[in-house]
Amino acid sequence: MSDIIGYGYPTEGPAERQEEYNRIMKEVTEKATESYHKNGPLVHNWSLEMQVAIERIREELDFMLPHNPLLNESNFDAHMLDRAFQKMRSLESDISSKGGQYRKRFWKVENEAIVSSADPVFDHLVQEDRDLIGKSTPRELFTEIVASQEFLDSQKENGIDEETALSIKPLHSDEIIIVWYHGGGFYLECPGTNRSAALDISKETGYRLFLPDYRYMPVHPFPTPIYDGLTFFRYLVEAGFKPGNIIIAGDSAGGNLCLTIMQNLKKLNLSQPRAAILFSPWCDLSFTSDSWKRNVDFDFIPVPHFDRVTCDCRMYVAPGKKYDEKVREMLNHPLVSPLHGDYDGCAPMYIQSGEVELLVDDIDALAKKLGAKEVFIQGKDHPGIEPNQRVVYEKYAGMVHIFFLFDIPDEKYAAIKGVGNYVRSL
Repeated sequence: MSDIIGYGYPTEGPAERQEEYNRIMKEVTEKATESYHKNGPLVHNWSLEMQVAIERIREELDFMLPHNPLLNESNFDAHMLDRAFQKMRSLESDISSKGGQYRKRFWKVENEAIVSSADPVFDHLVQEDRDLIGKSTPRELFTEIVASQEFLDSQKENGIDEETALSIKPLHSDEIIIVWYHGGGFYLECPGTNRSAALDISKETGYRLFLPDYRYMPVHPFPTPIYDGLTFFRYLVEAGFKPGNIIIAGDSAGGNLCLTIMQNLKKLNLSQPRAAILFSPWCDLSFTSDSWKRNVDFDFIPVPHFDRVTCDCRMYVAPGKKYDEKVREMLNHPLVSPLHGDYDGCAPMYIQSGEVELLVDDIDALAKKLGAKEVFIQGKDHPGIEPNQRVVYEKYAGMVHIFFLFDIPDEKYAAIKGVGNYVRSL
């Protein structure tokens, strides 16, 4: 079976595989460099460094992700795939020299008050947690807490030491925090992937950022990640944070989580968060918009192939099942593709997209549905937030999916400043 799935990471497996990876990366770098000097940038505002980085990441993902045609419905093994994805779930950013700190804090689902169901799809998950609580063996998850050194120093002046400042409890009765749900298609990446960008946002806003873990598909498919994300929000409220002081944020699949969390809070008649910040939100899993074809030469994320059993959408809604009409129907469920959700009465939203990302048409459609006008941004400067806007939508020139992870382009810095401008406008 391991031969079908592959090792899943360049540094795993035999020396021949590592040599192949090094050869591919060398060829990709040389080819991208030659093309840049000969034909100019692939996108008008890309530097050589940006163009090389995009090409390398695209090839790395293709190299690491399992897509062997021998893997099909008959030999699909969710737990084996889960092990194959483990290395790509531990891609963490290093902030040791960036002027901030983080801690991993564990929390338990031990209070029945935070596990009620907003929709029948969650009933079995609620019952599982209630059974575990009844046996005094509640589930345990974790969150990373990230804060800038400036924030930590200011707390020290108030008599709060670093361990307390990086704890999971409110530091005062009216503290505002940002809860950032990571992306990765519900099966890749981890809280630590966004650690560096979270530190940038902590410096910009002066807030602590909480980066929660959640369970991954294919072992834990839809709606488990949504349920875990919602449960963490409710845990924070029970811990003393005011819902109106919690800003939720998410990139890609994490943006999907934010949108579905707001839908569920509405159904449960619970208070909405202060706002939602959506970075390149994955809001339509049907992949029918034109940008999935138009931008394929620019973005680095893989285009889904519904004929493959490892297609992320299939694994999310129906792991190991045939791609049939029932699955296609599920992809339009508002809790799967939140583009189809109802957001009347939900929190204000701040949405960012990249001009050449594969998801941009879907994000455009979400912004249009929410009544937001598009603001186009190029360069390092952010224009500020116009007053009295419930939904803000910004599109960044020449940028790809989740471009905030790249330190190279000027637009990344405008986007971080935009987050600061937005939260200060609330």
